[in-house]
Formats: sequence, structure tokens, C-alpha cells
Amino acid sequence: MAFSSKIETQVSEIPAGALKAVRRGFAIASSLSPQQREQFYSDLFEALESGVSFVDLKVVAEAADLTRSQAADLVSAVSSVIGLISETEVTAEEFVEVARGRLFDEEQTDLVTALARAVTDRRSPLSSSLERNSLANETLPSLRAFDVTVDLRPRFAGDQIVDAVAVGLLHVDTDSEPEIWLQVSRGDIERMRNALDRAQKQMASAEELFRKDSSGAK
Repeated sequence: MAFSSKIETQVSEIPAGALKAVRRGFAIASSLSPQQREQFYSDLFEALESGVSFVDLKVVAEAADLTRSQAADLVSAVSSVIGLISETEVTAEEFVEVARGRLFDEEQTDLVTALARAVTDRRSPLSSSLERNSLANETLPSLRAFDVTVDLRPRFAGDQIVDAVAVGLLHVDTDSEPEIWLQVSRGDIERMRNALDRAQKQMASAEELFRKDSSGAK
């Protein structure tokens, strides 16, 4: 009963704007095929457990044939279930009983129950990942979107195209202001890729060293 009470409080504290997005998200989820829903759940679980701090809405939209705003609502809905359940030991049935009529409509009960059961089955790794993500995103602005498109720019001699160069157009958004748009060359992208590959290896080495030291200290 204590778990249900905590869920009651958490659900009641969801802001009105976020609540509308969640309800829209579950309506969108109900319009997807079972295969599309299962694939989305699996991809989102895997992303969260791997430490990703944001979901690529463009990828979600393309995979489920949705608009970007619909994809955002879908992510909000599923993320709300993950967040609410992972913070307590509430059962899937207890969550559904509290959330029905608030986060979703009666006709979506079976859909949300299946999702809630999937979350409770992976509660431990999801909870651990959310805690680590929260720690990683403290203090400074955190990445929320990263988009890249390619532009081909021609060089003219008079009216004739004599050369062309590909340019990467980057969009970087965080949970702060402002958003950033910039252009980069192919060489810039290669340097960034090498720097990110190096940073990824260093992060893995640092965490491995910490685990070894912590294990030795015990």
C-alpha cells in the first residue's frame, strides 16, 4: 500500500502540460502495431540501459511512421511509466490501477499493463541506469538533440558548375539555451569522430579502473 501511495503522489504531481503529452503518447501507442510497439520498447530500454541521455526522435518517427511531435509524445508516455515504476517496488497492476484515467484511457489498459509488466521485469537495470544518467547529467546543460544533414554546395565559374563540396549541417540542442547550428567540413567530422572514439575508450577505462579499485577496497 505504501508503494501505491507513493505512485499516487507522483502521478498527481505531474505538470498539466506533461500530462497532456503522456495521454497523447498512449493514444499514439495504441495506433501502432504490436510489432512496432515491442520494437520501440526494446529499443528504448536498450538505449536507457546503455547510458544514452536522450532519444533520437527522428529515428523513432521514421521507424514508427510518425511525425516528430508524435514521436516526442510517445517517448514521454513510455518514459513516464519507466520513471514512475523504476523508483518504487510497485507492481504493474498497482501502477495501472493508479494511472488509469489519469495517464491513459480505459481502452488503453491492456496496452499499458503489458508495458508496465515489461518495465517491472527490467526494473533493476533500468533503475540503475536512470540513477547513473541522473548523475551524469548533473550541473551542466545536457544534450537533448543532435541532428546532422548534408548540403552539397556548388562552385560556379560564370554560369557553369565547376566543383562542389559537401558540408555537414549540425544542430545541437540541450536542456538549456541557446540551441546551436553550425556547419562543418568532412575533415571536421572525421576529427570529431576520432575525438569521440578516443573519449569513449577513455570513459570505459576510467569506469573499469573505478570498479577495480572499489572491488579491491572491499
